[in-house]
Amino acid sequence: MAIAAGGVVLTGGTALMRGVVELARERFKLPVRVGKPRAVAGGLNALIGTPTHATAVGLIVYGAEHEAESGAIRTEPAFEPGVE
Repeated sequence: MAIAAGGVVLTGGTALMRGVVELARERFKLPVRVGKPRAVAGGLNALIGTPTHATAVGLIVYGAEHEAESGAIRTEPAFEPGVE
């Protein structure tokens, strides 16, 4: 089994529960921290700068960076409204 050299990062609302970091440290026997999005442009830190939104914000940032690198910018809608 591979071991995460950097430890464990908890995200999502559960990461805010009292005692969950200590429980994860004890269970995984690795360093544990709560992940929060880094500075978000547009002054949205107060709204989405929490562990609850960390995964979603990370995926959006990752997608935007890789879309720009690949040049694969969608010009048509991903779905057609009203069509199932």
